[in-house]
Amino acid sequence: MKKEIIIFGGIILFSILLTILIYYLGTTPKEERGNNIQKQNLSFEVYILNNEISKDSILSSFEYAKKIWGIYNISIDLIKIINLKENLSLTERNRLFDFNTFEENCSEKYNPLIEKMTNYSLNYKIIVLDKKNSSNAGRGCICGCRFVMISTQDKLLGFLDFTKLNLAHEIGHILGLNDINYGKRNLMNHRLFLKSFFSNFLNQTQVNQVTSSFH
Repeated sequence: MKKEIIIFGGIILFSILLTILIYYLGTTPKEERGNNIQKQNLSFEVYILNNEISKDSILSSFEYAKKIWGIYNISIDLIKIINLKENLSLTERNRLFDFNTFEENCSEKYNPLIEKMTNYSLNYKIIVLDKKNSSNAGRGCICGCRFVMISTQDKLLGFLDFTKLNLAHEIGHILGLNDINYGKRNLMNHRLFLKSFFSNFLNQTQVNQVTSSFH
């Protein structure tokens, strides 16, 4: 009886996942995809805290983000990957992922911690660390828009890993885009059910915002 229940549960789960896949593959956004004529470039250093994710894993996420932004003629390049040895307290980790960080706290609380971790680098930075008990999986354009953070624990049900999509999304904030809650498959939609793996769409208005951030 127990075996039959497990098999039945597996069939139900497979059917749900297949339905979601068909839904996203079989539907397209109503808007036309944006187009960028002039090629533009953005380069990042990657900082991995205490080897909390493998270099291969972050390289895979970086290449995924690079592929998405390449659709819009924006080259995302990797300068180097740096392993950090940093003993952050739980309070400090929560502060890094806290959405209630206000700009007036940047000089006192936020930037000193980022600068310490990245040795005062002036390059754009991607910081990768375990978010611990924070409900947020990433941070984008705050305190000067010079860095993004992504969590090593951006998973659903323990196995659906959204780290790649999350990185591409957070880079969008560096490029001047805000979160939205409309537009199926839009990269910046933070309310997508299951964060569709096919969320690589940007409309022309968004692309124009991105290109203007380079001027």
